[in-house]
Amino acid sequence: MSSFGQEGQRRTNRNCQSLWRRSDIVTREAIEQKMDELARKYVGTHDPRIREEICSLADQLWKMEKLEKQGPS
Repeated sequence: MSSFGQEGQRRTNRNCQSLWRRSDIVTREAIEQKMDELARKYVGTHDPRIREEICSLADQLWKMEKLEKQGPS
């Protein structure tokens, strides 16, 4: 867990705004691939919008994991 704790992580994730439409990427593998692509791009540009998009994708992965742990309804 990060130094600012779970509540801080939730707050950070809520503040991130996505630059892509959520319906464009629906599988875990596609999200992870997009995050890797953006991370490589961010290294060269340090564009804060890219960082925000990575954060948004990470938030979506977190939500997917949470739903998977809950199991079928």
